[in-house]
Amino acid sequence: MGAVLSGIASVVGIAGGVATAVGQVSQGRASSSAEQFNASVSRANAQAVRVSADLDIARQRRQAESFKSTQRAGYAKAGVKYEGSPLDVMIDSAAQLEMDSIIMDYNARTQMSQLSQQAQQSERAADVYKRKGYLKGAGTLLSTFAPFALKSSSVSPIKPAPSKWARNV
Repeated sequence: MGAVLSGIASVVGIAGGVATAVGQVSQGRASSSAEQFNASVSRANAQAVRVSADLDIARQRRQAESFKSTQRAGYAKAGVKYEGSPLDVMIDSAAQLEMDSIIMDYNARTQMSQLSQQAQQSERAADVYKRKGYLKGAGTLLSTFAPFALKSSSVSPIKPAPSKWARNV
């Protein structure tokens, strides 16, 4: 009767270990999938930043052209010649307006770079989670089956060899 109960306990122990290992692998895969999703969202957000920035830059340049046209018309109406200070003001205005477009593009590129790095980090995390799940599952299976392997073999667990530096206590 004791041997039967021992056998049942062994089977239950093995089943529990296998179920735990499967759960660990599934957990790793689920975490990996979540990180892959996060990576794809970051890449999509980077693309959206670029599209949005391109539209904003185009709008800003149209407004700049409108401003310059209004400025030229105002100078012409006032009879101001395009030389000296009025010309300097027009050149400076045009430069400032273009600088705004350049800054918008730079900010978009910076944000896109951050999102791309975030996506790469998520992809690395996905790989780590997947490997971690498999390693934990393998470790669980090894610890589940190791006692049975040792019982069925004539090999005893390995004991470290005595070191010549070890003290006898």
